[in-house]
Amino acid sequence: MSGKKWMMKQYWRVGTFRTLFSLALSMMVLGKYYYEYIPILAPLGLVGALILGSLLILLFLGLGYIYDERLKLWNETFQVGVERDPYQQTPNIRSFAMELPMMYAFLSVMKESLHRDNMETSKIDELIKYYVGYFQGCATRKSDLVDSIKSNEEFLRRNPFAEDSVQIQEKRSFGGRVKKAFQTQILRINYIQSLTGSAQDVLIISALYVPILLGASLPENMLLNMIYIMALPLFILLVALGWYYDKRLKMWGPEFSVRLERDPYSYVPEPKIWTSFFPFMIAYLKTTKEVLEKDSSDTSYIEKLMNYFDDYSALKASVDNDMDRGKEIRSNLGNPWIKRKGDDSDGS
Repeated sequence: MSGKKWMMKQYWRVGTFRTLFSLALSMMVLGKYYYEYIPILAPLGLVGALILGSLLILLFLGLGYIYDERLKLWNETFQVGVERDPYQQTPNIRSFAMELPMMYAFLSVMKESLHRDNMETSKIDELIKYYVGYFQGCATRKSDLVDSIKSNEEFLRRNPFAEDSVQIQEKRSFGGRVKKAFQTQILRINYIQSLTGSAQDVLIISALYVPILLGASLPENMLLNMIYIMALPLFILLVALGWYYDKRLKMWGPEFSVRLERDPYSYVPEPKIWTSFFPFMIAYLKTTKEVLEKDSSDTSYIEKLMNYFDDYSALKASVDNDMDRGKEIRSNLGNPWIKRKGDDSDGS
């Protein structure tokens, strides 16, 4: 284990313990202040305060369990976040650096091969036309985001993976819509809190400690000026620590690992898969199958992939069981490069 990974594990452990300790401390403080208002606990004194604090801890742990295991609101959290990522609908820097050259090479060679064999190229031509529009999209133009989704839906409607594919669009339940709306409001509040939270924190700290350091008897205007003077270097320190954590230590890996495990789009297609990957795979697999059939070659594995993508493309993050279904169909596909016992296909 590398030194950074070991340090990050300790950071995670301390952070996790700190969260629990902060919860316990806060609830015990509330127990101390409010136990006297509960007739059955008031005569018990310290024991009554501890009992109330413990009950409050259990209450919040129970709410956390309901949030995580029952409501699964982290599903909607990721959905709301992904839907607001403009690079789910338009190409990003990596798309231009890797996806565009790869797709151009594949499609150019395939089209040339089809022309040489006097075969139909309509699927490839339609795909090229689709990608011409897709790679002209800009993340900062709202119209491009809307047009990208529309053109993708039209392309997939005209070109399903399987000829007899039936895409069942399940209507979101009322409860699901409520949960998503709730998480949308939380996200919007977090946007503002992220912009103002650190400034508020340092002002509060300064307001608490300036009177202690300089004396509360100073004139009010002088105290206020000293609060601002003290808050500014604290804010700069927070910014510097954030830069050091991000650019120098680079210890945010475990956080993303946890996010990945909780992300429904780790198991079902995310919007970018629909706009970029599926159209390519539809045309590529169908055309490859036609080429193999013309040469009387085995097409069983291509058909297996087509059936896999047909099932995979039907999965939705808004359907609870689809996450488990995504794990199942991926497990059933196995490693494409390794021939499994009892599998007659060559796996190549």
